[in-house]
Amino acid sequence: MSSRPHVFSCLLAVLLLSGCTGEVQPTPSLSSTAAVNAPTLPAQPFPALPDRGNGVTTSVDALVSDGSTLVMQATIDGRTSVPVLRASSDGGDTWTDGQLSEAAAKATELGESTEHVVAVAPTGAARSWLALGRKNDALIAWTSADAALWNRTLVTGIDPRRDTVHDVVGLSGGGFVAVGAEWTDPYSYPRVWTSSDGVAWSKHTLPGRGSLFGVAAKGNRLVAVGQNSLTEVTAKGRSGYSLLFSSTARGASWRRTTVREPSDSGNFTSWLDQVVATESRFIVGGSYY
Repeated sequence: MSSRPHVFSCLLAVLLLSGCTGEVQPTPSLSSTAAVNAPTLPAQPFPALPDRGNGVTTSVDALVSDGSTLVMQATIDGRTSVPVLRASSDGGDTWTDGQLSEAAAKATELGESTEHVVAVAPTGAARSWLALGRKNDALIAWTSADAALWNRTLVTGIDPRRDTVHDVVGLSGGGFVAVGAEWTDPYSYPRVWTSSDGVAWSKHTLPGRGSLFGVAAKGNRLVAVGQNSLTEVTAKGRSGYSLLFSSTARGASWRRTTVREPSDSGNFTSWLDQVVATESRFIVGGSYY
């Protein structure tokens, strides 16, 4: 029996899960006159760095916006890999490299890398920008109030030797919530961390096994999504299932919601890895077969 992955979404009005519906998208026309996913403008490459050779490339690892300013976490790859933070105030047309504070520059070492995670927490007109990186068994927080000058501090409360952070969201009014997993051989367990400054974190345990891949916030409400891969396939062929947790307490406490799969699911596995907050609801996405 062949398997067919399908994309599905669950709409949550406030935090009430109303159920899921499967939807197979129609096959796009291959007519020469039909523009399929055609961008209006070509991608704009970053200019070559004047002090480096042509073999240097830039990879975009994560993006976040507060509605007016964009912050990019990227990696410059050449003879070695160097993390960089860039900001744009004109919708991404032009970018300016962020600068490290004097203390951050002195503390920076070769071998630091990005964790593909950036977030922003608004408090009135003020902003707290956060990007996470790593150096061996240490997690690094780059923080900024203006997306231009960045501090570098070692994170406490998250241990990269067993903890993995997959996503972070900033909260309105300040603070951050991170989601991921804690590895305790031979299982992964879903975990949430909360922080007021992006540097010192508190861990919150959630029931069951698995890992969380995405989190979104609207006011004090959050939704986190993920998946639990079973270590042994069940007699009916089930190998995993989706995870969805919601919070109305800014991430301090969580409630698990069972995700009902569409009627055409083969009930072999399902997972959720995307979530976004709109003005009126949360939308989550993933796959099943």
